Amino acid sequence: PLAATGVAALRADRLITPGEGEGPAKLGMSLDEIIALLGRRYDQTGSEASRGSETYYRWDFSELSGAIWVYVPAGSRSVGWIDTSIPSFRTSGGNYVGSSVEAFKLELGSDYTIGQTANGSPTLTWRTLGISVVLDHPSSSDRVIVVGVGSRR
Repeated sequence: PLAATGVAALRADRLITPGEGEGPAKLGMSLDEIIALLGRRYDQTGSEASRGSETYYRWDFSELSGAIWVYVPAGSRSVGWIDTSIPSFRTSGGNYVGSSVEAFKLELGSDYTIGQTANGSPTLTWRTLGISVVLDHPSSSDRVIVVGVGSRR
C-alpha cells in the first residue's frame, strides 16, 4: 500500500517526539523525503527563507489550522529542526499548541532555558530533550503557539 502523504499523513501521525520529530516528519530526513511526505503545495508551501545559517521551508495546512516549518542547516540536505503550529499534534503527555507553558513544564521538567524569537516572543528550550516552545506575544499569555523539535544536546 502507498504511504499517506500531505494532510492524510499528518492526520495519521500526530505525535510530537522530542529529539526525533513531529508526526511523520522526522529529524534527519532529506529535504526530498520531506517534500515527498508533505507535498509540493505551491499555492501555500515551499516558501524558502534564510534564518541565519539555515534555510527553512513552510507548509501551511489550513485544513489542520496550522503550519509545519522544516529547517535545513547550511551545507546540508537533512532536516535539523521542525516547528509546528498545528493544534492537533500532541506530546506523549498530551500537550499541544494551545496548552499552557505550565503544562509543558510539568511534562518536561525544569531543565529549560529561556530565550526569545527574533520578533521578541518568549521561548523555553529543553536542550537535553530536544524540544522547545514559543509563547504568545505580546499578550503576556502563557499559551504555547509553536512547538519545535531538534537534536538533543
